[in-house]
Amino acid sequence: QANNDNFEVAEEIFRGIAGLNPAGLDGPVNLALVKERRADSVRVLGREEEADQLLEEAAEIYRQILSRETDLPPDLHLNAGLFFLKIQNFEVGTSELEQFIQGSDDPEKVQKARQILQEIDSQHTQDRLFKEAFDFIRMGREEKGIASIQAFLEKNPDTWNGWFLLGWGLRRLQRFDQGAAAFQKALELGGDNADTLNELAICELETGNLDGAYVTLDRALRKDPDNIRIISNFGVLYLKKNLPEEARRFFETVLAIEPEDQIARQFLESLN
Repeated sequence: QANNDNFEVAEEIFRGIAGLNPAGLDGPVNLALVKERRADSVRVLGREEEADQLLEEAAEIYRQILSRETDLPPDLHLNAGLFFLKIQNFEVGTSELEQFIQGSDDPEKVQKARQILQEIDSQHTQDRLFKEAFDFIRMGREEKGIASIQAFLEKNPDTWNGWFLLGWGLRRLQRFDQGAAAFQKALELGGDNADTLNELAICELETGNLDGAYVTLDRALRKDPDNIRIISNFGVLYLKKNLPEEARRFFETVLAIEPEDQIARQFLESLN
């Protein structure tokens, strides 16, 4: 059911499993995973508050599991660690990865966990100013977030995550030229991923740099071919180029992947 995006049904099943076996892990762990996946699904539709609420519900499930006084399997610490890192709770995330490393006999997974911890350490993402900036921007207080991340970057100028956060805040304030420069800096320092490229492309679209946006979106799509935000932005690009039929194909592709995407549907309706 979860794989078919029938999230409510999947959640009910895993709640039932948890109720039948309160001491077991399968029910609550899978329930947390479904909530995380559901959060990702609604976020791409622009439903940020709902996504944040689902992630908080998943976090609470993990907290309840981790508070148990029994020994927990190493992979659970790995899953929990990756989840808490995803929601920017680096203190809990790193602690869980360290527990996984201590208890696991899987050398490949242990090596990957060590690499993640090294990356976190090198990027200084546990710094108070970094966490403060992320929280401010996420809550819509971009000016305060930008001030915090600029103070962070004065101490850590080579941290690509910091430049990404700065670009994110600037883009949300529609300061697209400055946002593009920040995202370019993030790319130069190692943040060459689909999210950074997509954010840069948005800034390029808004400043009229359509050729640059095409190159950037193409790079992003090669890294994440099913990312509907990138595909949708290709549609926006072709609208700005006055090529409506090409734009239509991209928006139709978005709806084929995610039928509930309201943004793509609105663009298609405007083309009819």
